[in-house]
Amino acid sequence: MTMTKSPVYTAVPVSMSSDDVDTPLIEERPKNFIVRKLLAFALVSAVISAYVCSSTSYFHSYDADVGEGKKAQLTLLPGSLRDWAIDLVNNKITAKHAPELALGSLPLDPLILTSRTDENVIRFSQEILEKMSQGNEVTLTPLCRQFEDKVDSVSNWDYVVTGVSDEGDHDQCKGALMVNYVDNNFIVFNGLWALDVAFGKVEEENGVNFVKVVDQPKTKWWEKIPKTLEYGGGRDWILNMDDGTISPKNHPDLVLGRGAKSLSLVDAESDAAWKFNEDALASLKDGGVMKLENENGDGALKAQGKEQNFQELKYFPSSISNDESVSQNENVIELRYINGNYLALYMEDVPEQHSLVLDVSFWSVSPCYSVYYVGGWNYRYY
Repeated sequence: MTMTKSPVYTAVPVSMSSDDVDTPLIEERPKNFIVRKLLAFALVSAVISAYVCSSTSYFHSYDADVGEGKKAQLTLLPGSLRDWAIDLVNNKITAKHAPELALGSLPLDPLILTSRTDENVIRFSQEILEKMSQGNEVTLTPLCRQFEDKVDSVSNWDYVVTGVSDEGDHDQCKGALMVNYVDNNFIVFNGLWALDVAFGKVEEENGVNFVKVVDQPKTKWWEKIPKTLEYGGGRDWILNMDDGTISPKNHPDLVLGRGAKSLSLVDAESDAAWKFNEDALASLKDGGVMKLENENGDGALKAQGKEQNFQELKYFPSSISNDESVSQNENVIELRYINGNYLALYMEDVPEQHSLVLDVSFWSVSPCYSVYYVGGWNYRYY
């Protein structure tokens, strides 16, 4: 079985919308851009100064042990995307504030950035890279769309979530990617979508997907109008003919690679949504303990590796196993349903107040955002 890497704590928006649009692709910098930036900086600075002056005492009195200027984070935080509902009609677990989304996993391994020396490096055929370098359109095997024809939008961006088919089994790819190498820089799908590192964070294990600007982007008067083909961010790529890899142009030590499947928010009506054993799910809702494994034999594994931190949260990425013996796998996590709301990891020798809970990255009510095991400075309000 191929080993894969877990993602960093970043949201990866997916599923795009609608038809081809007549949005300009190449960046055009407005002449008054610098002036607008300076005005914006002055305005934001004034707002921050006023906010700090009026809010300092609140932060200090909230939890003095957390540290100066920091707001305490709770594990059991109500009204967030740590709120889950158990659906005994469809045998699924759904987001309480977005019942159209359920706990599940993406059908294919995600596309990520990885070290050039990692075993999960994707090596493209010499023929594919040569044709790309000559300006020809190619099928970028083994990359494909996670969901055929599925599109979604976040802010001013549409996203196509990209996956990696299994070695020697590209037939499982329902959404092949026909791409061109534009200006020896951009990898463009269908003439509209640019290959992009999530949030422009060019770092190992971050997700990579195709994006484009929405038809009518909405910006503040001081903001630059976004462009799909914009230089200097997470869309600059170079083809490495020597070893068959593709790297971010200014980070030759990183290349496209195969990531690990993780728990995600998915469309509750899709095949990606996990269905659970009816009796086990009913027991969970009544206060019992349930192994987090679905009817297809996929199981969520216990936290692996070193604890990581994001702001004032500690977290571990989730990971998925589809081994045939997953039901006997001692590393599959067990859950308890706390207060009819939270899904807490259960370990016999760990006190409840030290438990981690399932949380959606960046609290985004959108399909395909990753689900992590998360804990705060404090467990609950006392």
